[in-house]
Amino acid sequence: MRIVIIILVLTGTFLSCKKEKELVSSKDMVEVYLLKSVQLVSGKCEVEKGETESSPLIANEDILGYSPGEHRFRIKDTAAGKVKALKDGAPFAVSVNGRVIYYGFFKPGYSSSSCFHSITMELPFEGKVFLRLGYPGTIEGVTVADLRNHPELIAALSAQGKLD
Repeated sequence: MRIVIIILVLTGTFLSCKKEKELVSSKDMVEVYLLKSVQLVSGKCEVEKGETESSPLIANEDILGYSPGEHRFRIKDTAAGKVKALKDGAPFAVSVNGRVIYYGFFKPGYSSSSCFHSITMELPFEGKVFLRLGYPGTIEGVTVADLRNHPELIAALSAQGKLD
């Protein structure tokens, strides 16, 4: 009889863990995609609209944490390797549940070209990817829509316990 009870308890435990994992995977998905096609705003380093690749550059499970104060993702080493391999100026989209929240451009710190009108992503450093307003920074008279802490993004990350 004890064996039956132990088996039932273990089975219930494993099923409840699986159920919890399924809930996270079915909603609150935060992912970063490269764009396979892009339409730029005329005369600006800014994406007007774009079409994402079919698979994410940084998948939800690659995101270990996000700091709203520093606008920084902590990501797994495998995802950091993918980001490091990007070419300067590669356009990307941050999405929640498949809906694009904002677009941006990859701009490594050694880039010689500017991008003042968009959110930019820097090379990962120790598993951290920083999102900045413009590259190499903002300039007077140019405003960038700061969607890095968009309410949907923060809610999704909070629901997963990923806010640093």
